[in-house]
Amino acid sequence: MTLDGRDPVTTYHVCKQAVARARSGEGPTLVEALVDRLGAHSSEDDQRRYRSAEELEQLASNDCLQRFRARLLEEGILNENQVAEYEEAVKEEVNQATRQALDARDAEPEEALSNVYGSEVPEAIEPASGAESEELNMVGALRECLAEEMDRDQRVLVLGEDVGPKGGVFLITDGLFKRFGEQRVIDTPIAESSIAGIALGMALAGKRPVAEIQFTDFAHMAFNQITNEIAKFRYRSNGGWAVPMVVRAPMGGHVRGALYHSQSIEARFATPGLKIVIPSGPYDAKGLLLAAIRDPDPVLFLEHKRLYRMFKEPVPKGEYLIPLGQAKTVRQGTDISVFCYGLMVHYALQAAKAVGEDGISVEVVDLRTVYPLPKEQVLESARKTGKVLVLYEDNFSVSIGSEVAALIADEAFRHLDAPVKRLGGLDVPSMPYAAPMEDLFMPNPAKVEKALRELAAY
Repeated sequence: MTLDGRDPVTTYHVCKQAVARARSGEGPTLVEALVDRLGAHSSEDDQRRYRSAEELEQLASNDCLQRFRARLLEEGILNENQVAEYEEAVKEEVNQATRQALDARDAEPEEALSNVYGSEVPEAIEPASGAESEELNMVGALRECLAEEMDRDQRVLVLGEDVGPKGGVFLITDGLFKRFGEQRVIDTPIAESSIAGIALGMALAGKRPVAEIQFTDFAHMAFNQITNEIAKFRYRSNGGWAVPMVVRAPMGGHVRGALYHSQSIEARFATPGLKIVIPSGPYDAKGLLLAAIRDPDPVLFLEHKRLYRMFKEPVPKGEYLIPLGQAKTVRQGTDISVFCYGLMVHYALQAAKAVGEDGISVEVVDLRTVYPLPKEQVLESARKTGKVLVLYEDNFSVSIGSEVAALIADEAFRHLDAPVKRLGGLDVPSMPYAAPMEDLFMPNPAKVEKALRELAAY
């Protein structure tokens, strides 16, 4: 409905009705409140260049404060003395706040580095002694983590497109709606920006939301919410507000998903204040997701679609937690270090096994947290072997792989016996659909093996 926003009394009553309607479950109300911009848009704006003197005078005469003042006097609610007292009190309050700001100390330069992330992060929790394990794929491991943590913590809830009775496109939330109900498993409209924004509000209100974006490719619709609002909230409030929330999304290629179902978005979303995690298997997926849910900061949790049902491995029942920011050496080696994550971990292991038969010892490091990078573990392995392959499926340029290579070049150059080598996806706008073209775009075990042999021969 449309109303005169210059009239505070009417605005109050209409908005009160709209709030009551929403709280009663009747849905939202769109209130269009018509108001005027009385002042300049910015310090560089001079309204006299595009508004006439008559228009400016008319706008000033319609000022909501002046109208409200006149109404209070006309209806006898206040007299002139009371109005003057109110105005004087408000002026003094503003002046006092101004003096407080002017008298405040100047910020120290190093304070610019504070409150990027929270300091109290979850510590490692090992599986309970003698805990029963079950062979699970990644879908089952993620579902088990969500169910167990929702049982433990009433603040945890999930929201997204089709996460309710349908159980999500990949069935990760299957059964949660029946178990926890519509208040904690919330189906949303197809509106990624709204999903992220609602999760932000829930986190600020004390909840621990786990929002699902159906495919990473559509997370771009929520780019402003995730990178400009969610990631910055702790910093912009100087630590006054935390945003403990997770955004889950399936990612990656080699699934014939083409343009809008194959993208790797981790580099585009890498923003200080946000953590980005990409697991490579069921065991890690469960432990890392639990850490993400309990983290004091927002986490973008990306799951490679090809890994969802690629293999099973023993996953302990109950609580265990893998801290964020810690890489995992999944294969020890002495000649070459491979830094990778997600699906590429498995391609690296296949290639490392192949070249190992010829005496080339390859160390494979699963980054797990790709932003911020686990820098010390990366540098330690690079210094140990002296030769490095950075493996990833995102576009070759402007990528997480680029940052890993730059880190090693900056801080481990003297320990290198060969230039840092990168193997990534092609620099083309999107993943092709045709199988031969997708295969050309994507790294694969044969390409990794070739790169390793070239490094070994250098």
